[in-house]
Amino acid sequence: MLRRLQYAQLHKAISLLSDDERELIDRLFFQGQTVREVAMGMGIYPNAVHKRKNRILGKLKKIFEKI
Repeated sequence: MLRRLQYAQLHKAISLLSDDERELIDRLFFQGQTVREVAMGMGIYPNAVHKRKNRILGKLKKIFEKI
């Protein structure tokens, strides 16, 4: 039951992200792509992917604190 609640909260938090943010999180954490693979697919530098990932994770943390 607790796990189901956590999944629901995660889904809600991810739904609050922008399309680009959701795509990056999906590729990294659900599709299992590396930072380098995501960067190549999105046409940006790996460093930019890493910075965006950290910013998005911080944003998700703030969302979870409010839930």
